Amino acid sequence: MRIFLFCLIVLSSSAGASLYQVTDLAYSGDERSAKGAAVMTVLARLTGRSTLDAELSALADEPDEWVQSWGLVDPVAGVAEFRIDPSIRQAVQRLGRPVWTTPRTTPWLWLMVDEGRGRQPLTAGADLDIQRALMIESERMALPISLPAWDADDRSLVSDAELWGLFFDGVEVANGRYGDDYVAGRLARIGERWQLNLRSADGRRLNQTFASPGEVALAIHGFWLPTLVADYAVVGSGDLSLSVAGLTANNFAPFMARLRGLDAVEQAFPVYSDAQYVRFRVITGARPEQLADWLGLPINTLDQTPVDLAVVARP
Repeated sequence: MRIFLFCLIVLSSSAGASLYQVTDLAYSGDERSAKGAAVMTVLARLTGRSTLDAELSALADEPDEWVQSWGLVDPVAGVAEFRIDPSIRQAVQRLGRPVWTTPRTTPWLWLMVDEGRGRQPLTAGADLDIQRALMIESERMALPISLPAWDADDRSLVSDAELWGLFFDGVEVANGRYGDDYVAGRLARIGERWQLNLRSADGRRLNQTFASPGEVALAIHGFWLPTLVADYAVVGSGDLSLSVAGLTANNFAPFMARLRGLDAVEQAFPVYSDAQYVRFRVITGARPEQLADWLGLPINTLDQTPVDLAVVARP
C-alpha cells in the first residue's frame, strides 16, 4: 500500500480549475516522478482517498499513458502544471471503485481554534496554522472548504464558550442560513500536540490528538470524505432511461450540451420522442436522483411507460 505524499502537489488556485489539472509547486527536474505524482493527485480526487491501495496506485506506474500535457510555469521557482487525461476516470471505474466528480462541496465547518494565542473562530481570513494547512489539503483534493461568515448574525447564535464546550444547538440554528450539513467542534494546541474534537450534523464524532496542523487538516477531510463519496460518487457504468419534457428547438441543443458535459455521463443520445417527451439513453453510473440534481431540474411524474428518470427542461 502506498501513502500519497500531499506536500508537493496542489491544485491551481484559479477559479474553475479542473479536477484533471495539477500544479506542482516544487518541481525538481525529475519529470517521471512529477508526472506520477500528478496522476496520483487526480486519483485521490476522483476516489476521495488520500491513501491509495496497490491496484489504484498501479495506474500511476506508467504516467505517460495519462499525462496529456505538461509544462514549466516558473522554471526558477520550480512550478509545473500537468493536465491528466479525463479518461482515467473510466479506468478507475473498471476497477469497480466509486468515482466522485461533481458536485464537490463540503459541509460547513464551524471550528473554534486555540493555537496558544486565545480562542478564535476559523474564518476565510484567519491567520492560523490550521487555516493554511486546510487550504493546502483543500487545494490538493480540489475540494473548497465551506466556512461560515461568523458575522453578527452568527455570533448572536453561536458563542465561543458554547462551541468550545461542544454545545451545538446554536450551530444547528445558525447553519440554517447556509445549508443543512455541518461539522462543528474545537481545536486546541497543547504543547506540541493538537487536540481535535468534532461532531457532524448526523452525530458522528472524532476525538483525536495529532502531531501537526497538516495531520489535523488530513483528519478533517478524512472525517467528511466517506459520507460525501457515498452521496455523490458513481460506480461503474450502465444504462439509464431519461425522459425530458419541455424541450423545444430553442433549448434542445443547450440541454444536450449540459447533459453530455457532465463528467459522470459517458454517452447520451435521444432514442424516442413524441409531442410531450424526448427519451434519452444515458450511459452513466450515476443514480437517477443524482442526475436530476446535477441538471438542476425538477423530477416529473410520467403517466406512460416507466423510465428511470423524468425531468422538465427549462424554457
